[in-house]
Amino acid sequence: MKSVMENMCFAGVGVLLALLGGYFCREGCDFKSVALMVIGVAVVVGFSWLAYGELKRELRKAKGKKKQMWNKAARLEVDLPFEMLRENFCELAKGDEGALAQGEYLSWNSAGKGEIRIEKQGESDWIALYWVRADWSLTDKQLGAICAAEQVELPSGFRKMAAHGIAIYRQGRLSVYPSAYRGDFEDAFCTTVLQPPAAFSQWLADYLEEG
Repeated sequence: MKSVMENMCFAGVGVLLALLGGYFCREGCDFKSVALMVIGVAVVVGFSWLAYGELKRELRKAKGKKKQMWNKAARLEVDLPFEMLRENFCELAKGDEGALAQGEYLSWNSAGKGEIRIEKQGESDWIALYWVRADWSLTDKQLGAICAAEQVELPSGFRKMAAHGIAIYRQGRLSVYPSAYRGDFEDAFCTTVLQPPAAFSQWLADYLEEG
């Protein structure tokens, strides 16, 4: 970002030159004042373009780093057994058409928060795909590799979904992939549907009241 700021500073100098040339033109246009304006505008355009190019490269680099970390998980120690979540989703579904609790499958689609789809595994464990505000998604190959590393099975219905991430809950530990989306995941779900009964009930009352 240093090079971006440097180029923007030079562009700022160009603005000052153009303004200075314009000021001199008020007293009568001559070669020097016109030259100042032309040079100033050229400097602004040139260095703004350079700054834009550098910014795009920096953003691509940051995006690339996030993609390289797709198989790194954020580990959360939480008590969220499937049956407890099913009760949450059943209550939510009574007042929100975006929620579904059907047997061993749960889902919630909130336009303002995100979307999560959960499927039960074993007695109380579960696996989920989620969508948040993100600019890239996990491929089926990546999802399969994550599940293989976690020694869980990827549900057939979870394929070809272009999910932003996957969460796996086993025996009191929630693994959120990729770790770069931990904050988005917690904001979208750990403060809403993925909460113990008391906290969930309070959130649900406020949520439904806001409508």
